Amino acid sequence: MKLSYEDKVKIYEMRKSGVTRSQIHDQFGVNTNNLRYMFRLIERHGIEIIKKTNTKKWVFVFNLNY
Repeated sequence: MKLSYEDKVKIYEMRKSGVTRSQIHDQFGVNTNNLRYMFRLIERHGIEIIKKTNTKKWVFVFNLNY
């Protein structure tokens, strides 16, 4: 299950308030190792890291060269 930006922010706030990873896992169904990874990313890069961004598409002519 993919999490929305709001869910990720809520999970991060829950963790900061003292909720354990196991309790978050039970509520959202996310693997505890994935939660740990997400928390580390946020701690290192800030909350903006979890925002979804659109990837840039290659120009058609550039694709033909490869």
